[in-house]
Amino acid sequence: MIPSIFYRTKQDYLYPDTPVADPAGQSAFLPIEIDTEFFHLDYDINQAGQFKRVQKTLTNQLRAIALSDGLIFAHPDISDIAQHPVFSSGFSVVDYLIALGHNASLKRVNSPIGRDEYPMLMINLYSFYAVAELFRIFTGVFLDDIRDITLHPGKQSIDQGRRTIASNTLHKQYNPWIELPWILTLNNYDYQVGISLFDTCAVHGNSSYKDFCTNSGFKLDYKDLFTEAEKADMCRMYIERLIHFNFYGLGDLWNYKALLMNAENFKLIYKSLGLENYFTLPRLTIGATVANMISASILKMFAHHSFIETGYTKSGIIKEFCSYSTASWLKKKTTTTACYNSKVDGGRCRNNRPTDVRINGVICDTDISGCYGEGLRAQLYPLGKPAVLEYPIDSPINDYKTLRQFLKKYAQELIPGLWQARVSTREGYVLKYPQDFIVSWIPPKDISKMITDIDKPGSDEWWNEDNVGLTKIFTNQVNLGLIQHDFVQWLDEIATSRQRKELLDNLLVVTALFYPKSERVDSIENLVKCHQTHAGKNTATIKAQKRKTTEIMTRQECHAWYGVNIGEMLVNLLLIERKKHPKESTLNLLYKLCINTTYGDLVSQFFKISNVCVGNNITARARALAWYMEKGLHGFQTITDGCAFDLNKVMFPRRDRENGKITGEGAVAVYAKVDEGLKNYPRKPLGGMDYIDILPLKTHNKQKQKEEWKGALVLYQGEKSTILSLKETQNWLNTKVAEHLRNLFPNVDVLHHPTKDVYGNQRIGQFEFEAKGIYNSAAFHGTANYVLSIENQDKVRMRSYTPREHTSFEVAADDLQVLREDYHPSNEFLAMLQENPLKVKRSEVYINTRILKIRDWRRNYTSWQYSQAFPGCTVENAALLRELSLSQFTFQTHEQYKAWSKEFDILRRRYGQSYEMFFVDDEEYLDYQQLVNEVDAAIRAGKMSFLDGVDKRKAHIYRDYKPHPQLPALETAQSRLAERYGYTVEKANE
Repeated sequence: MIPSIFYRTKQDYLYPDTPVADPAGQSAFLPIEIDTEFFHLDYDINQAGQFKRVQKTLTNQLRAIALSDGLIFAHPDISDIAQHPVFSSGFSVVDYLIALGHNASLKRVNSPIGRDEYPMLMINLYSFYAVAELFRIFTGVFLDDIRDITLHPGKQSIDQGRRTIASNTLHKQYNPWIELPWILTLNNYDYQVGISLFDTCAVHGNSSYKDFCTNSGFKLDYKDLFTEAEKADMCRMYIERLIHFNFYGLGDLWNYKALLMNAENFKLIYKSLGLENYFTLPRLTIGATVANMISASILKMFAHHSFIETGYTKSGIIKEFCSYSTASWLKKKTTTTACYNSKVDGGRCRNNRPTDVRINGVICDTDISGCYGEGLRAQLYPLGKPAVLEYPIDSPINDYKTLRQFLKKYAQELIPGLWQARVSTREGYVLKYPQDFIVSWIPPKDISKMITDIDKPGSDEWWNEDNVGLTKIFTNQVNLGLIQHDFVQWLDEIATSRQRKELLDNLLVVTALFYPKSERVDSIENLVKCHQTHAGKNTATIKAQKRKTTEIMTRQECHAWYGVNIGEMLVNLLLIERKKHPKESTLNLLYKLCINTTYGDLVSQFFKISNVCVGNNITARARALAWYMEKGLHGFQTITDGCAFDLNKVMFPRRDRENGKITGEGAVAVYAKVDEGLKNYPRKPLGGMDYIDILPLKTHNKQKQKEEWKGALVLYQGEKSTILSLKETQNWLNTKVAEHLRNLFPNVDVLHHPTKDVYGNQRIGQFEFEAKGIYNSAAFHGTANYVLSIENQDKVRMRSYTPREHTSFEVAADDLQVLREDYHPSNEFLAMLQENPLKVKRSEVYINTRILKIRDWRRNYTSWQYSQAFPGCTVENAALLRELSLSQFTFQTHEQYKAWSKEFDILRRRYGQSYEMFFVDDEEYLDYQQLVNEVDAAIRAGKMSFLDGVDKRKAHIYRDYKPHPQLPALETAQSRLAERYGYTVEKANE
């Protein structure tokens, strides 16, 4: 008997009707789970050109959602070893239908298929990380069609952002499927084939398939059948452990079930928030799911009032009261400076002590507790249209107001948290008094295409200077820096009088966005009334006069707005509800996911409830507090919401001056003043202690099921010593860090404004602090790379590098020879800095791997067109860790940064290294400490390049250019991989 697997209708991704066994010539849906197993082929890198085949597909697993059991088909790639039926139709779904008892065949037609010429069989494919399956379930001309649509998106497209999506605009509207020139004959009826992709890899954000199912409440029984090493050798598992292979493969066919359970969980969440009347199905990305939840919270506020009967639709409410502060709206205004408001700046990320490479001491890693969550709780969400101060873009005659003029004119209308401005120093002006509080932004050439979503979407090609611009701190220049309430407080309370005057008179306000205080209303009813009865007019007039023609445009849009606290609207409820459920329980994890996603949604270009002013104030508030931490604690690096610092060397005011407080200009480059013996702020132990020591304790981590080291504190004061427990240590640190910063920096809201925690308890300041760990040794590199150690237990973070093992190579007789197979480039480099930065062994060439994604493949198709690699394959590239990073240093101006970057890049291209070449000894060891000392000194001295102003008598030292000792190995490895993948590479020194 043929099972019933087809559906006549669907609602989003649900199928409420009873399935049928045969659509019998009518359009229908076939929802089916699909997964593949594959393996990558071993090869000899020295003969790489003979091994162009990158991978082979083992099997396709399929299960119609209406059935409880799936079937496995072998791919034609392994017909010689197949232990399952080999699919032969060109699309494994057709073989699956045949196996279920249907009479089915598939053919491609060359002539266009007319709309409604055939009934449509819409095959809805459910999978996790669909790009890995897409090119493995088709063969022949059918694979060619999928490849062509993916490579050449037009009216039909297959694209990959957070998930893989198929779409078309064939019929003048967007549809989430593709229509193919394929005719499926099924039980004597012909159907045109459509394919829709339901990729679940982003339903819970950045999670694995196992975590997605587990967090939805669905238990997988067979995901742990193989070790990681065995998963990397699935061909052998297929041959030697077929039964386990079958269980494992079929265990990946439960995406739809997990989606159903996830939907039920979100129904419970909506109900707990009082939003059950606004429930919508969770989307296939967590961002969209939470955006709908935020929309529901807004709509609920409006639904409490009878004015809803006046005609506003749900979408009308969101458009009228939310859309005019979205990044997507503002970045379209490219003819005026208003478009600069569309950028939401991220967290502060900076190396505060670039020459302090290795540290031994008592090091605390502390964070702002719940940084963005607390930022949301302190933030008003405005419903209404903001006022925008804007000028014609790039006009040389714009009469920008100075910051002093702007504040004098508009200060009474500016509400903390609900205004922002972009400021630049006057053209050609260099600040006399350095600052490192304001972050500059050099926008991309085309702002309308700028990516404004703060959350990294998982596609590396999204984030580069071409589409988001450059964000940097320049000590003596500001370009389109974001300022708001917390900067004004810093200017009033922390900057010296001379620095305050300089900034007020030399920062020009290029654009601003704010919700006028005088336009605020006290209720939703009044908000709607103001908008519906507004009688303003927009006018345009031209006054023509010889060489004095004036264009006058006045706008009188309704700017009435109503503010609701985001914590009260949603976040507090999420926090409270989360605590009602045990840790690691499904609902606890989902509430946490919602909380963490809310901020990203409020700054995303994709959602109509986003608000750049809200986003910028939340991040600016966090950056302000991070600055106070960085300076007051004399932190090594600031990474968004925290920093590491030496407990015995935090900053205190100078006592040799009447006003020796820490100031904006005085806090710049404090590390250099220490090194150069200049008078500086004293550094002493935290909390008034004479000395603080660390007591390492071994503890058992129940969650990780392993022993680990933690640090407790020993406090010395006079003759007295006090040993704190681990809990007492954390409490003491959290309290003393807050007290220390409040004592140093008075009258700033982030540290002193009275607020309440989520339970309504009073506290001082808008944030709390959380000590994450105590260590006795550390090394720092770049902007945010570090190793923190206690008793040989390391916490390592190095961005862009993976912690996994790599195979490294050297060149011998023109061939590559394996040095070792357990090379950890980032871990070993940081360990050497920690051991002795004066003598660092040079890095080795290694092979790195990545999954080839659709946009990478499409954008670089000239490189991939002769390769047998396709999206979803693991591909390789040769890599070499370069020791020096310019991100470690703070430059004075953008021009200086560009000049250094140009010299740096030229050296790297030609020699495989930059300034490292000038600091190696006869044994090829690198003196990294001297390298960063001299580079930093040159930058602070204002030099425009490393060789700028070099004494000609010493020039021969610096002109002795030489390649990285491993450059031949790197070039050889790149050349071998180019042979395998079919592209050409240019040698570094050409």
